Amino acid sequence: MKFLIISLLSFFITNFVASAEIANCSNPNGHAYFHNHGIVDKKSSGWDKDGINNAVFTLKLLDNKKLDILFIDATKMITSVIQSGARVF
Repeated sequence: MKFLIISLLSFFITNFVASAEIANCSNPNGHAYFHNHGIVDKKSSGWDKDGINNAVFTLKLLDNKKLDILFIDATKMITSVIQSGARVF
């Protein structure tokens, strides 16, 4: 557990010292369209409320003027989309 905490701290200190938080979103919700196909029957299809419980997303502006999105994944770990190989523009 100590190794995990130290690893996370070193990750954030080295990568986000000069970063600025632009936006933060927790428990996002909205609407989604469920298409009548496969396991979705005709009665359950159509528009319905949808969301992600216990989710946190943060948009950061890094010191090199690039954007990054941080989120907490299913394993409860903080994930950077840039370090996962994505480009944010």
